[in-house]
Amino acid sequence: MQKLITFFFAFCVSISLAFATTTPHDVVIDSNGKIQIDAQNPRVITGCWASDENAVMFYRDASRNIYASEICNEPDESHHGLGLTDKARALNYYDFLVKTREEISQVKAPIVLGSLSGYNYAWLKEFLALDKACEKFDILAFHPYHLGVAPDEIDTSKDAYHTVEQWVNFYKAILQNAGCEKPIWVTEFGYTQSDYNAEKTVTAAQQSDFAQKQLVMLLANDVKRVSYFDKLTFTLSDAAATSWNSLVSKLVGTKFVSLTMSGDAYCPKTSGCFYDASDYRQVTGKSVYGLPAEPTAIKLNRLYTFAKDNGAKIFVSWKTGETGISVVESYFSDVTSTTPYSEAINAIAREGIVNGYSDGTFHPTATINRAEFLKLLVNATDTPTADLTGSNCFSDVKTEWFAPYVCYAKTHGWVSGYADGKFLPGNPVNRAEALKMLANAFGYGISAATTGEAWYTPYVNIALNKEILLSSEALDYGNAQTRGFIAEMISRAMGL
Repeated sequence: MQKLITFFFAFCVSISLAFATTTPHDVVIDSNGKIQIDAQNPRVITGCWASDENAVMFYRDASRNIYASEICNEPDESHHGLGLTDKARALNYYDFLVKTREEISQVKAPIVLGSLSGYNYAWLKEFLALDKACEKFDILAFHPYHLGVAPDEIDTSKDAYHTVEQWVNFYKAILQNAGCEKPIWVTEFGYTQSDYNAEKTVTAAQQSDFAQKQLVMLLANDVKRVSYFDKLTFTLSDAAATSWNSLVSKLVGTKFVSLTMSGDAYCPKTSGCFYDASDYRQVTGKSVYGLPAEPTAIKLNRLYTFAKDNGAKIFVSWKTGETGISVVESYFSDVTSTTPYSEAINAIAREGIVNGYSDGTFHPTATINRAEFLKLLVNATDTPTADLTGSNCFSDVKTEWFAPYVCYAKTHGWVSGYADGKFLPGNPVNRAEALKMLANAFGYGISAATTGEAWYTPYVNIALNKEILLSSEALDYGNAQTRGFIAEMISRAMGL
């Protein structure tokens, strides 16, 4: 999976075109980075926004190098001068795009298909149906404004007919169906705090909360570039900016892994949505397909996972309909900074000793059985994988997943089992058993228990001496052990 690119959060501002005398199709970039085009030979095709003035916007890196050129903002909008119907706007934009590509051909950068204003899927389908349209651009961009509504909710009374994730996936499906899969950017998004439309106005706190959730949702759905816009007074308070920057700093350098949702699905993943032009209501601009029967009743729990290069993960989660997000940097979604033994759990995970469960959890308070504990000990002692070949070493250990670990431990004298020939691999390991297995695995010299001592006393003493066990922990030897505490003991034994 590709590493997510550095996030750009500067406001999107169109670059005006300055005119000077050159040959018609030549391009000169002046010291301010503006295009100079021959004023005596204007374009024969009407530009977007009814002029050439705002036709091209350059995206630049920190060194002012151009890394993309966007041709015409929101060409799908009827009031931007390209026609009254989707078909007309698609045809006119196609001609305009081809011409403009020629004029800026000296700018060696990918072409961004003019950022679409929202969910006019019919326009995109009309455009993609034109001759070799897919070859005319490199990146699709759009503006998922979700005014007055959280990005993971639907409110038809405020024209929020899709969640933000739906928008991205609808565009992906349309591109895929046209055989034209391209990277997707979001070049504007935000929430209004102005009186533009009182019904869609949010508080500063809501804007901060919504914006952070939308950023996570976009990145989690593989949007390659995200930037917000100051349209309709998108501003963040100092506290909100600090919260935003904290989130961003944790996400930089991560790769998206997965997301999980619980609740009703808005759109069937198997069939997709919005494949037909009839699914789009031209007059009102509102979608009529793929909506839940009772949108206000839907509540989802969301968990997004981002993997870091060091193997740790960033877990971002929230409950739909509630304010606030949880951002946890850990190897497991249920191990936070306040979880008992969290440092030890993450330490042995970092060493590759434990992987957790497939859903990204560790279950630190759950008990651990004898077979699971032996697997951790084998991993902690750098046992070569080639040596893990044993089976049928106890009457209740045959060829199960744990057999190689149990049999290896028996061969090397870590365990001997019970008098009846069983090992009882599924039984919870108690503290006394764990101390004995650990001492044997790490090769500690153990003296036999003296008369009157419990059999496990020598193992307790060596554990105390090596600070694997604290004096406050020298008790409850017959109790089942939690996964968290076992991680703590193994971490101490390894000196992590």
